[in-house]
Amino acid sequence: MKKTNSVSKFAPLILASAFGLFLLYGTLSSSDFPRGTTGCPYHTTDDDLWNSYDSLNVNFAQHHKCAWYDLTLDDWLRELGERNLKVILEKAWHSSNPAYDDTLPYWVKYYGYGQWDVLEVEYNESYADSHLIDSKGATYYYFFHDDVAEISGFLGPECVRCLKDSIPTGLDTTGMFVRGCRYTETDKRFWEPRLDVDRDNSNPDGYFGFYEYGRDFLCRFRAAIDNSGGVSDDDTVLVFDTPFYWGYGEDDLICHNYKYVTKEEFGGDENFVIFENEAHADSNYLYMKYCFITTNLCDVYVDWVEFMDMEQGYPLWSDALRPITLDTIENECKYLVDLAESYNSEIIGFEIGDIPRKGTFRCLGILNDSLFALDDTLRDRPPRIRVAAHNTQATLLRYFDVANPGIYDPYLYPFAWENSPGNQSELDSLSELLEDSYQKSRAEGIPMVFKLQAHDLDSLVASGNDKRLRNPIRSELFAESYMALAHGAKGISFFK
Repeated sequence: MKKTNSVSKFAPLILASAFGLFLLYGTLSSSDFPRGTTGCPYHTTDDDLWNSYDSLNVNFAQHHKCAWYDLTLDDWLRELGERNLKVILEKAWHSSNPAYDDTLPYWVKYYGYGQWDVLEVEYNESYADSHLIDSKGATYYYFFHDDVAEISGFLGPECVRCLKDSIPTGLDTTGMFVRGCRYTETDKRFWEPRLDVDRDNSNPDGYFGFYEYGRDFLCRFRAAIDNSGGVSDDDTVLVFDTPFYWGYGEDDLICHNYKYVTKEEFGGDENFVIFENEAHADSNYLYMKYCFITTNLCDVYVDWVEFMDMEQGYPLWSDALRPITLDTIENECKYLVDLAESYNSEIIGFEIGDIPRKGTFRCLGILNDSLFALDDTLRDRPPRIRVAAHNTQATLLRYFDVANPGIYDPYLYPFAWENSPGNQSELDSLSELLEDSYQKSRAEGIPMVFKLQAHDLDSLVASGNDKRLRNPIRSELFAESYMALAHGAKGISFFK
């Protein structure tokens, strides 16, 4: 009896050890358990690099930066095919680097960076904060409004209302009654739309080259008027402005972009109308404001502001361009699938972006809903998007609700520079975050794929703070992997 209890006590450990050995030295296929790395050996002639890669017993790899090392896509797929490895395909496209322009554009990632968001101007800070979770982040932003303006639901939706007898003076200029916008949680400037991403010394023009020439944005807003009797049809009753800035101060103004709206354009009182205002941001652009100015001729209501970039976001938003854009992406993805198969490899997914911003959620949702969820070839090759699991609950709920991802790919990175290996608090925190991530993925009905920490990093935004990371030791890599499996992970990947 005593011996039986002893066996029962250690059975989980024995099974875990056996599975660990099987994971390291067995022949699990990707259909059983996906294991992969982000990164690759960079020179096809260096057998030692490939041998070390093979020793990791991965069954898929991510196409990552190979063009920086003169590896063409064909070379990469051929090498993978010879080693029976599958691939998650990424196109790291820097237009300033000729090596990238010689390869395919990978439109799925290009449009996955499209910026498109709706900003709810009717909420002040406290109201927005109290509704973040319930609305799945739709009220994630708020706008300042002048004290003479008010939150009103008189015309149905809650709006900022400014009556004609009031004269706003509390914001930038007389008559301005709405200005924004701000992050509700941090009370900081809202940095969308952005000119580009990943700008650094080696890539001064940005990820897509927009820092060289600037880019075009489209802003839309929904507004209404009331008590306009006696006002002429051609009188301006509302002014919308999206001023661009190259720095943080008012002296850093680049230009104004005014949209003047007359009474006639509203088509009568209590009638909400959507207006558009296009603007070009030059290469000095840092951020813009959204401002509404009343001429005090009638009551004015503002419901929301919407923005998008014209190059990546608009082709997915526009009813006329969306089918053409999706066909382009679909045809290219299918071509790449066939290309991989010709080299005895297989594309099991497409990389869209690294930690998407909230402004890209809607474009990701279009791609997932209208392309990958419907196409027979692409349905089993969903886009992979790395998500910071420390994001707020509201942000994650909004990500799930708007982007509709096919998997949940959280990264947690627990091992801090200042802590020695075996720090129990780090492992306890990792366990809690893993369980939380699993429950979120389970609630959404999608699998969780865990990206474990396998490297150091001087600075990383983790757990909401800048955090230096150290290289984990071998036993910590095992600990991360086993903990992820115990908490329901359906796959494991890491940067090599």
